[in-house]
Amino acid sequence: MLGSSAAYFSLTVGILLVVATGPVQGQAAQEDSVIVTFEVIVPDETAAGDTVFWTGALNNWDPGNRGNGFGQKDASQLAEKREGHRRVALTASEGKEVSYKYTRGSIFSVEERADYTYRPVRTVRFDSTKVVRDTVAAWHDRPPPSLADQWPTVDLRPSEINLVRRGATHDSSGTLLYDEAIGSKFFDIDDAETGEVRVPDHLNDPVVYYLWLANAPPTFGIVVAGKHSQKGWSVYVDRDRDRRVDATEHAFDIPHDSARVGWTGTLALPSNTEGFHPSETDSVQVSLRHMPDPPGYHTSSTRSDAPDLRGDFPFKHRTGTLDGRSFHVSTPFPMRFTNYFRLVVDRDGDGTMDIGSGSNEVVEVSLSRMKRRDRFFLHPTFELGDRTWEVASINPSGTKIRLRPTVAEGQKAIGVGTDVPDWEATTMKGRRLSASSLEGKYVLLDFWGSWCAPCVEALPKLKEVYDRYRDRNFEIVGFAAQDESSLRNAVDQYGINWPQVVDNEADYSSTFSVRGYPTYYLVGPSGTILATRERLREEGFIPVLEEYLGE
Repeated sequence: MLGSSAAYFSLTVGILLVVATGPVQGQAAQEDSVIVTFEVIVPDETAAGDTVFWTGALNNWDPGNRGNGFGQKDASQLAEKREGHRRVALTASEGKEVSYKYTRGSIFSVEERADYTYRPVRTVRFDSTKVVRDTVAAWHDRPPPSLADQWPTVDLRPSEINLVRRGATHDSSGTLLYDEAIGSKFFDIDDAETGEVRVPDHLNDPVVYYLWLANAPPTFGIVVAGKHSQKGWSVYVDRDRDRRVDATEHAFDIPHDSARVGWTGTLALPSNTEGFHPSETDSVQVSLRHMPDPPGYHTSSTRSDAPDLRGDFPFKHRTGTLDGRSFHVSTPFPMRFTNYFRLVVDRDGDGTMDIGSGSNEVVEVSLSRMKRRDRFFLHPTFELGDRTWEVASINPSGTKIRLRPTVAEGQKAIGVGTDVPDWEATTMKGRRLSASSLEGKYVLLDFWGSWCAPCVEALPKLKEVYDRYRDRNFEIVGFAAQDESSLRNAVDQYGINWPQVVDNEADYSSTFSVRGYPTYYLVGPSGTILATRERLREEGFIPVLEEYLGE
């Protein structure tokens, strides 16, 4: 995708950055590994305090995540300052070919050509000990002086907006709470406030849970669950975050394992938390609840008898105005806007923004989604009026966003009455399928994964549908968001007998704007979408198909 201008901007060679690949973080080099030294010149407008990363196939294309929050810890390699230069140590096995780019630590800040068009990914083969010299001509998020007036920086203000997903209001996001043993795998609990947590004396064998509130600095809420002789488990919340839980902070009791009980209240927050607007850092409203049936293999504690707990937060919403038109940016409360956000526009003017599958009112930017697709540094593009914009950068607290004009097409809605997007794929059994090859048939497209409990719950009904209608001009095609090996296991385990396509890199789910699993589209013989998940789930597969195929 090209940048917004064909004008050439000449950059003066400036700071020298030295990146050496060798043992990572002091680890010993592995046998048959090769050390390569990268020397790179970066633009001289790169601020001295900027964090610059070598990021690529060796570290999961992770742009600047240094173990904060979810994600692979120590994945990106920070170029450290040494004697006026910057240096980082990496290593790779001999013969390995690696793709890479340079970034300043944001999912948006990647290198470009001097004319501000995208620079192809670099590659290097670790065939011998050598030096590779690179030059970064420009950063994606900083315009040259000649283009500065075309790249507006928009102030964002806190706001309340209405997000709707699958017809229901979407006003919070949640996660399991974890004890220290499990939580330390995901979060930097060790870097958070330390010290003993004091719990009420009458609790037997208590479990301390950590509720992630922010990652810069690492900030956690403390929740304590302990056995009570007459009430089962009692749950307490450290509301003032002083690491002392007393009787006044009792939240709720869990009388038995299947009880669906909870609590809603506020937790104090430090005033210096990065990623929050100043007006948001006094406290946050949190809803806690017992989860009798946590998803998949997830659990809150290493103790088998400890209750599984979930915490739900409101979203942080921002609103900006450009050329008299409004757009909105949202992220789950604990997250910085530089790690994940949704940008939404009320295209139909109904006062709500649809963030469900197939909607063209939302553009979602997620670091974890980029990892799954192995396609990093994707830049959100959205239409506002008769112009199309691309997000060049956003600051962690979401107070400012920089946009740059682009010629890319805006997102199209996918729903009842629209034409099915063009697609073609090879099934797990080697059969070639496409939108055109299935014309003339009724086709149910199923976007799913065997890790998704609702998806698995629907399989018996899908099997019934397939057995009933497969000889009546009907086909089901599954697009599974998992690798081939796990899909084969699922096919065998559940007796799936309709075509399956591996969609581990989310190519097909992206084409169909899938933002939740399962997602279904019923396509008619002419290639027009007849029904989506909402109707198919509400009315049932068979009643809807009977309308078109008969009993």
